[in-house]
Amino acid sequence: MRVRLQHPSVSTAFQIGYTYLLKLIESSFEFGITTNVSETETHPAHASDAASDSETGVCCGGGDEGHGCSQDSPDGVKRPGPLDGCPTPLAWQQVLEAFHQQSTTFEVPRPGYTVRGRVLGNGPPLYLLCGLGGTSDSFCLVAYLLRDLFRCVVFDYPGTLEVVHPGRRVTRESLRDDLLAVADQLGDQPFFLFATSFGSLVAMEAMFAAPNRITRAVLQGAFARRQLSFAERAIVRVGGFLPGKLKSLPWSQAVQEQNHRRWFPTQDASRWQFFADDAGRVPNQTMARRGAIIRDTDLRPKLGQIQQPILLIQSEGDGLVTRDCHEALAKGLPHAEVAWMHSAGHLPHLTSPHRLAKFLRDFLLPAPPPAA
Repeated sequence: MRVRLQHPSVSTAFQIGYTYLLKLIESSFEFGITTNVSETETHPAHASDAASDSETGVCCGGGDEGHGCSQDSPDGVKRPGPLDGCPTPLAWQQVLEAFHQQSTTFEVPRPGYTVRGRVLGNGPPLYLLCGLGGTSDSFCLVAYLLRDLFRCVVFDYPGTLEVVHPGRRVTRESLRDDLLAVADQLGDQPFFLFATSFGSLVAMEAMFAAPNRITRAVLQGAFARRQLSFAERAIVRVGGFLPGKLKSLPWSQAVQEQNHRRWFPTQDASRWQFFADDAGRVPNQTMARRGAIIRDTDLRPKLGQIQQPILLIQSEGDGLVTRDCHEALAKGLPHAEVAWMHSAGHLPHLTSPHRLAKFLRDFLLPAPPPAA
């Protein structure tokens, strides 16, 4: 006997099942990373109070190694950090408005879709690649801080704001080609890269394919191979059939709050909501398809081919799985340096933009700048 379910019931069942699987994950993707004091070796008193640099009222300059910009790594070794004074806290609403008003937009036609993005600032080109979810607007704080030093280029992957047609398969290679096509249209031959999380796969693919074009790169929360748990693999399968966007899933924001909110500035709760709203705009099917790319990727055998200088940023709050992936990268990349950001969480471009901007400036600018 065949039982036919009405569409609303199927949709609701998918949503409940999907969210249940999401809550099972202990170290998942960018919006499912569960961290706690034991995993990240955070002192309980610092878990929320020192969530970022001066934006929590803690000065990150002047050698104040007890807070904010301390460069103590997980292994206890002190490494010099880019400390040059206590910056003014950012009001993200005004920065986002200025980012939209002062930047120029571009469109790059691609087979079956169009890549859209923005350019802000003057100087050598710096391309900022998104993680698993969220939009390029999430880089507005860092791009705004760096606008006098770099020409910051941001864009959204296909499927970020709408589901890509099922007949158009998005792969690591196609995302790499999108990046290079944007650089071609903007006239950037050599350029710098910053990539977070999932974006690190795109960045490394570009470094394999065009080693002479990418001068240096900074990778945060990066991995060459990410072994998915059973629950994560199930999410990839179920999410590929689930309509709607991340914000439509029951309890999705509660899961995000548990995993990420502790690292956001305590005196500006609205910045957390900016992240939650931005992350919630991505379709569930897009998230699942990117998860499938992670599931099927292992770049470890090829890491030795990357000869560019790379800065690997590990942040407190990344979680144990990401820490293991980070160590594999540090061993496999021939010219990698390692930096540690405490009290930053997995999203330092939102939680600690001043510190991240200083890392980018100090690592990228000592190199001969790419010709504009």
